Amino acid sequence: MRQILIAALFISVGPAAAEPQKLDCSTFPADASHESLVAALGKDNVAIESIPGAEGQDTETTVLYPKDRTRRLAIFWKDEEAKQGIGAILVRQDDKADPVGWKIGGLDITATLADVEKANGKPFQITGFGWDYGGYSGGWNGGKLETVLGPDCHVSLRFTLPDDVKSGVAAKVSGESQFPSNGAAMRAAKPRLTEITIGFPE
Repeated sequence: MRQILIAALFISVGPAAAEPQKLDCSTFPADASHESLVAALGKDNVAIESIPGAEGQDTETTVLYPKDRTRRLAIFWKDEEAKQGIGAILVRQDDKADPVGWKIGGLDITATLADVEKANGKPFQITGFGWDYGGYSGGWNGGKLETVLGPDCHVSLRFTLPDDVKSGVAAKVSGESQFPSNGAAMRAAKPRLTEITIGFPE
């Protein structure tokens, strides 16, 4: 029954569309596994890849649609050895200008700081750049994005500074601290959104 449900979900999504498809904690069964996704989507659409993380630690994930950047998703498992039980889903944008495949909490990977503030209903916090945990949404300040996916499912973002940012501008938003998204220093740095992560309930 679970495999039928997953297959039905992906038939409805179909090929990458002009408009982003909604993605949240109900898009996939929370108890899905790598094997169930292979059975539902086919082995060509499901791969195992190691994704580099903080402090030099790699995590083995299941990647859906590995050859289609518009729909590519990385799934982190609660049980990493058995690859079962979704812990989080990551949408990541590379440097290529691709169509947007997914929308999460009203946002897609092309969202600007202003777009995120609008969705949140207020400014938010971003961890300083230049270290392993830099560029993450450090807190929603009680805004709408804290509960946009429900009380137990949450969304987090990661930003990256543009390659041509001036060193003096980058220095003002770097380090192990948090900075307001609407601060003059952050506005001047013009970070771009590169990752959206859905965290599933424990």
